[in-house]
Amino acid sequence: MNKSNRFFENVTPEIMQEIDKIIDASCSVYRIKPADIKSKARIKPIPDATATASILIEMYFDINESALAKILNRDRTSIYIYRRKFEDRKWNPSFEENLMKAQIIVETGDVEIYKSSVSMTKRIKSLNILIDSMTEKRGKIVEQLIKISNVRLD
Repeated sequence: MNKSNRFFENVTPEIMQEIDKIIDASCSVYRIKPADIKSKARIKPIPDATATASILIEMYFDINESALAKILNRDRTSIYIYRRKFEDRKWNPSFEENLMKAQIIVETGDVEIYKSSVSMTKRIKSLNILIDSMTEKRGKIVEQLIKISNVRLD
């Protein structure tokens, strides 16, 4: 049994749905169809969209190159090239920005997040406020748990 098949042994329909959501997020950023990513076409922006999906799938799932290549209908060499693109993203600000957009779509589940007139700065500020609020709430919960259980968390 090859390594890519081992990945698929443990894949549930829910995991495949999550992988499809990542592909959809990448497609929405690049304004292409999911079928384009899995096609043999290599015209721009399909390679960048596929690289974005590949990178995000690897971020969220413990997956090997062979399985990822099979999901995206690519060969292992393409997956290696996508990783290089990720490593070189600082030299390509457009790719880095689109990768970040796709990741935010995956995290929020909101495909329309970039289509409204609200500026990106306002969005980032509101996300930071939300993070601060959640951190504060987490701190209060930890304090309560420590009081209840008489346990120290150092």
